[in-house]
Amino acid sequence: MRNSGFDGVDINFGCPQDKEIGQKTCAALILEPERAKEIIAATKKGAGGLPVSVKTRLGYSKIEEMNAWLRHLLLAEPAAIALHARTKQEKSKVPAHWGAIAQAVKIRNQIQSNVIARSVSDEAISNKEKIASPSARNGRTLIIGNGDIKSREEGLSRVKETGCDGIMVGRGAFGSPWFFRKDNFEPTIKERLSVMLEHARLYTQEFEGKKSFAIIRKHFKAYANGFDGASELRAELMTTIGVGEVENIVNKFLKTIQ
Repeated sequence: MRNSGFDGVDINFGCPQDKEIGQKTCAALILEPERAKEIIAATKKGAGGLPVSVKTRLGYSKIEEMNAWLRHLLLAEPAAIALHARTKQEKSKVPAHWGAIAQAVKIRNQIQSNVIARSVSDEAISNKEKIASPSARNGRTLIIGNGDIKSREEGLSRVKETGCDGIMVGRGAFGSPWFFRKDNFEPTIKERLSVMLEHARLYTQEFEGKKSFAIIRKHFKAYANGFDGASELRAELMTTIGVGEVENIVNKFLKTIQ
C-alpha cells in the first residue's frame, strides 16, 4: 500500500445516511464497538505501516454515548480520530456540540496517559518487547474536531477552547477555497465566480463521461451566494448541463454588475 502513494487510511464510522446504516456500515458501527475495533485492527495490519485514522460521531442517538464509544476506539489506537460533534440521529440538523470535543480530549488524555505509563513501567522492569502502539511510540491519538466551522479564525479558536489537535472543515469550505488563507481575504463577486468557473472546468476535465455534471452544480449554490442577484443566478446555474452554459450565464451576469 505504501507504493500506491497514499499517506494514510481513513475509516468512515460517521456517515449517517440510511442506505449505509441499513448495510450496517459507517455510523452503524457505533452500535457495534467490538466489531469496529476488529476493523481498525485488520486495517492497521494491512496498511503496510501507514497511519490509520477514524472519522466518527459522538454517538448514535445520544451525546452521552460518546464516553463508551470513544474509549473503545482509543483502545484500538488509531493514529487520529476525527470527531463530528453531533450524533448520527442529529445528522447536521442541530448546532455542533463543541463541549463534547473538549470532553473527548480529556478522555483521550486519561486513557492514553495510562497506557504510556504502563509501557514505560514495563520497560523499566524487564527487557520485554515494547508495546507496539502509536501512543507508546509517537504520542497520543490525535483528536480532530469537526462541525460548523465557518472561518479559519473560528477553527483556531475551537482548538484553543477545547484542546483538540486540529480541525476538520467540510461544508464551511464549500464555495470558499480561500477559506484557509491567513489574510482574511474577501473575494469580489467577479473573483468568486471566476473560481467557480475554474472549478467547473477542472471537474469537466477530470470527470466528463465518468460522472454527471449535476454533481458539480451543488457547489454552484455555495459560490453564488450572499450578493445581490445571487438567487436568480443560482436558479439559472442549476439548470446547466455543461461548463459552456455555466460560462455563458456567468459572463452575462457579470456584465450586469459592471
